[in-house]
Amino acid sequence: MKQKKSVLALGFVAAAFLVVGAPGVAAVGDAELSAANSALKAVEDLWEAAKKSGDMIKFNCINDKLSTMKGTVLVLSGAVESLKNATDEKDKAHEIQKIGIANGTIKQTLAAAVSCKGEVARYTGTTEKTSEVDPNQSGAGFTDVTTGSNLTSVPTTTDTRPNATSPLL
Repeated sequence: MKQKKSVLALGFVAAAFLVVGAPGVAAVGDAELSAANSALKAVEDLWEAAKKSGDMIKFNCINDKLSTMKGTVLVLSGAVESLKNATDEKDKAHEIQKIGIANGTIKQTLAAAVSCKGEVARYTGTTEKTSEVDPNQSGAGFTDVTTGSNLTSVPTTTDTRPNATSPLL
């Protein structure tokens, strides 16, 4: 029963190894690498589209995911090659585990790249503040807190704070 649990933990590549043997694992490893390269191509296409649109927020988000994906595909490629050349069962199991982890990382990174949002989702536009004061109204009822005297007009103030970055603030 313990053997079945470890097969489930390692995933599809490990199952192929136990079912079809070492040559089958190499073919499955190549299939995993091919799928990873397809995912990498999809993220590169998203990157190009964001670059052409001029949306720097989306471009930077996808660029981050593309860097992660390229590194992971490189690790996956090395693991597939090491798996093909491995002679020891322990080494094979280790490379199979690396392939499974890299495959999961690639799937997560692809999903994250697809969900990158751009300026349309984040940019709120310029903020305009206006105030109106009735010129017929005197400052009666208002007291200057520094002098304690009654005001005859409403003082004007300049707000030097930056605009809010969120409509919720």
